[in-house]
Amino acid sequence: MRLLNSLFGVLLLLTSNNVFGESILVDSLEDAVALAESSKQDILIVFSADWCKNCEILKREFLQSDNESLKDCIICIIDYDNRPDLIKEYRVRKIPDSRVMKKNIETSQYIGYKDKIKYAEWLKNARQ
Repeated sequence: MRLLNSLFGVLLLLTSNNVFGESILVDSLEDAVALAESSKQDILIVFSADWCKNCEILKREFLQSDNESLKDCIICIIDYDNRPDLIKEYRVRKIPDSRVMKKNIETSQYIGYKDKIKYAEWLKNARQ
């Protein structure tokens, strides 16, 4: 039954309006992992909060724009205040905290956000 629910969730994600260019935006790490397994895409996890100015700038300037470095990527935004279990598991100390996962393995981390160009460069390198 759990597998059926996961597959249903993936189908909903694929048919929803959560697509930015060729990337997919989700708010559940569990959904992102299931989708990545079926699509063979990387996951960009961003731990953020509504009260964090740099988090909001990151989302506005980078994640919601047509950005080549987000091509074929699943973007998962985790709310710092709503998922203390993941904050603890991933040892998040400062936000925004961005991670790249390839094949369910974390390969790179970037803490903070000041510059769109530097962030794009990090993401490009992290996904190679």
